[in-house]
Amino acid sequence: MRFKTVRVNLLVGLQLVEPFLFLPKRQPEVFEAFYKALSPRHRMLLTDMQSLGGTSFGDLKLTISVYNGSGRIEITPSGLVTDLRNLVQTDEDLKAIRDYLVTCEHALLSAVRSDEQSTPQVLQREFRANMWVECEDGKEAAESWLQQRGEAALGLGADKYPDMRREFTLQAQLVDERGQRRMGIGIQKSQVEIGHLYLAYEHQLHRKEATLEAMEANFDRAYADLNGLLHAVGLELIRDDV
Repeated sequence: MRFKTVRVNLLVGLQLVEPFLFLPKRQPEVFEAFYKALSPRHRMLLTDMQSLGGTSFGDLKLTISVYNGSGRIEITPSGLVTDLRNLVQTDEDLKAIRDYLVTCEHALLSAVRSDEQSTPQVLQREFRANMWVECEDGKEAAESWLQQRGEAALGLGADKYPDMRREFTLQAQLVDERGQRRMGIGIQKSQVEIGHLYLAYEHQLHRKEATLEAMEANFDRAYADLNGLLHAVGLELIRDDV
């Protein structure tokens, strides 16, 4: 089934082996590193940068609002989260998104190095994409595609519970033999007015697969794995730039 994305939200998380225990005393330097790195890309206001937290390291959070509030960067002692919304998937935009993520991690790394600490080690890097898609053949075709696969997987054909409506959510989790790469996908009917189907995709890389220098390669691999997974379940993305 061919489909086109109508909305994509992307969250990328970086978790470190050892926490940034210096973060409370170096908040201005961290904000400065991100301000210098991101201000050439879009306008940044001082009110976009906030420091939140309670009495513990676990509560400390530095947040930066980007793209007029449609995106968010979150820095904590345990790592970095970049949340970008309403994305598109042309090659040009994908490259811009990847470059933006690289810039954010380099900003964090520059703040760490300014404190004369060793380069932090990455525990895992995680990509989460929430996608609302429209089927080329319409909403009924999308729901029929989902129902056919759900019925086949669970043996709940039309002869079972004929007086009841059947709705299915498809979900799969895959883990490589070494436990270094995990990915999963969930597919269900869209519960909002946007799109025909809702797809939730997650991709995790651990330890050696996810160093601070490997963001570009990790991004490309997560995207390639997404396309491969979609193809395996019978979905084909229609690209605007093709």
